[in-house]
Amino acid sequence: MRVWFNKSFSGTHHLVQALKADPSMFVIASHTVESAMLIGADQRAFEEKKLTGDAYVRWALDFAAENRVEVFVPGKEVARIARARAVFEERGVRLLVAASPETLTLLGDKARFYAGFDPAICGVLPFRVVTTVADFRAAVAALSAGGRVCMKPSNGVFGHGYRSLVPRAPGLEKILEGDVTSLGLEDAERLLGAAPEPFRPLLVMRYAEGSERSIDCLGLNGELVQAVVRRKQSGTSTQVLEDNPRAIAIARAATEKYGLSGIYNVQTKDFGGVPHILEINPRPSGGIHVAMASGLNFPLWAVRLVSGQCAPSDVPAPRTGARVSQISQALVIG
Repeated sequence: MRVWFNKSFSGTHHLVQALKADPSMFVIASHTVESAMLIGADQRAFEEKKLTGDAYVRWALDFAAENRVEVFVPGKEVARIARARAVFEERGVRLLVAASPETLTLLGDKARFYAGFDPAICGVLPFRVVTTVADFRAAVAALSAGGRVCMKPSNGVFGHGYRSLVPRAPGLEKILEGDVTSLGLEDAERLLGAAPEPFRPLLVMRYAEGSERSIDCLGLNGELVQAVVRRKQSGTSTQVLEDNPRAIAIARAATEKYGLSGIYNVQTKDFGGVPHILEINPRPSGGIHVAMASGLNFPLWAVRLVSGQCAPSDVPAPRTGARVSQISQALVIG
């Protein structure tokens, strides 16, 4: 089976290495930076940085044909590639994409996603969308009456732009201790006031104090096949692989509602002792290698499922109960 990973997030190398556990898998990896070529791939290729949009899709179609790709796992230009699914499949290429183009766009816009999220699945934290300083002040006044608030961009990844809003700016000691997520309300107003209005949409939300969980999912056409629940332990690199039926039920309901498939991630955080949705990432999470400590080889089973080599009932259940930590590792790449 010839599987191609194009340019994507840095954690892709974990997927490549896991897929190589099956010697029948031939892995192709491409990237715009030669030094980022993925370790463990059987074949590596270079992508032109300036190649984007429909031109990139045409290049991907040609590349897949030239290299006899059978399963394509896109990161770059994933929505455009998903729109061309029929063309890829006509050429014998299966796409490992988590959702339809429309759903990919929806999940990337947290304001729209929260507004349309079904509360029967789980709770949604109180929030307001702001694009002006006046909006911001009103949102903080309305939401902070019941507790702390935070803000984050409506579109973003890796928590970029997230700030916990505090009455006063963090002191020097907090900054020197590494606090990069707190922002004083006056500082926030000053920064927003310096931006042209309307500025980029921001969400002002209630801050959730409880446990955060990352649910790594393996699905097929709206059916949850298996999932690993990771409970993060604040202030440490340790995560617990939980046996958590409530979290699994949330992931299953979200999978059905959004027609999810392949490898994707559902994140929740407890508020008042009850899980609330944070986001659904329609791609492998940055912690997928931690989830694979459960024994579930996500990319291998995802490729087998999408290519019809196995049925959902063939996929083994992951192990739970382990406490997992991470260490960095030096790899010689040239």
